[in-house]
Amino acid sequence: MEELLNQILSKLDKIERNQNTMKYDINELKGKINAVYDQTADLTEFRTSTASKLDKI
Repeated sequence: MEELLNQILSKLDKIERNQNTMKYDINELKGKINAVYDQTADLTEFRTSTASKLDKI
């Protein structure tokens, strides 16, 4: 009985470690996605202002 409990606790510990790793990876991905959003916004603004300036020529 005690051995079974230890096995369950061991597996639970592994699950918790994997979950923490996944949380870290998700946060890293969120940061990268935010960077892509920011760059896309900058490029869109640049495109709009460039098109506006070219229209004036």
